[in-house]
Amino acid sequence: MNFEEIPNYYEVNYNNYLYVISKFSFIPGDDKIYFNWSKIHLWDEKLSIKETFIEGEIIVDAYSVSNNDVKDYIEKREELYKEIEKYYKSKGSKVSRAALGSQDGEYISISSESILFLLDPSAIEIWEKSIDVEDFIYNYKKFIA
Repeated sequence: MNFEEIPNYYEVNYNNYLYVISKFSFIPGDDKIYFNWSKIHLWDEKLSIKETFIEGEIIVDAYSVSNNDVKDYIEKREELYKEIEKYYKSKGSKVSRAALGSQDGEYISISSESILFLLDPSAIEIWEKSIDVEDFIYNYKKFIA
């Protein structure tokens, strides 16, 4: 599968066990795939009565996120990007994303300012606590200062 074809978030269901696949877990153009397991999951030996995520975490960009929390995390991450993009484009700035799969993680770059917004757990936490984009920008700048 080509990197561009991998969805932001996809659940594989096998015997009611859910495993998440996300394009944010892979490096664009890289043919190596790494999985991080805390222990071996026996898909066939222990059947699940209801849908449940397998134990462990998934890598989202440069960060580990619990399988139980990853859908919400990715949705908030994408929401943050879209809101930042809309806000700065309305002011005439060029907005871009870069560094997916890098050691430090993906970021948002704004052409009119010397500011980068990392798409990391701290930014998502600030976004969750913000009332709007301007509040996020203010709190984010305060956080990184």
